[in-house]
Amino acid sequence: MYRWLNQDVLRLCFLRLRKDAASGVDGVTFQEYEKNLEANLADLVGRLKRKAYRRGWCDGSTSRRERGNSAFGIPTLEDKLLQTAVTQLLLAIYEVDFLPCSYGYRPGLGAHDAIKALTDELQWADTISWWKRTSRGTLSICGGTGWSECWGKESRMEPC
Repeated sequence: MYRWLNQDVLRLCFLRLRKDAASGVDGVTFQEYEKNLEANLADLVGRLKRKAYRRGWCDGSTSRRERGNSAFGIPTLEDKLLQTAVTQLLLAIYEVDFLPCSYGYRPGLGAHDAIKALTDELQWADTISWWKRTSRGTLSICGGTGWSECWGKESRMEPC
């Protein structure tokens, strides 16, 4: 994967980072890293290729919550940069293998989308069972043909 993490990819991923995000334990902000961007990226790519890159320590902090304190860590800017780059590479590789009904950890899709799709399917299934009970196997929109001609092997209603 190191060969795909070149300076051009890292530059594009750097521009995707939040400019106002908190700095990690090293204290480097987006603006400071951007001042010498090409040299910083060249150094990062060199460390990656030599396998000398080591992730930075996360700044351990706690926040007060209703149920007590919650610990979290803030990664360094280079860690965020590499996480973004690796995420983009893996999405490009595996997105084609995901099924349309896969919702976890995909861009633009989440739990609410999965619940909506499931609700739509359940409502559609309920409509199908109602039609089967009330029309006794025939639909007037199908010209009086039986269910097998109208439905076929699909679970969705096809026009006859």
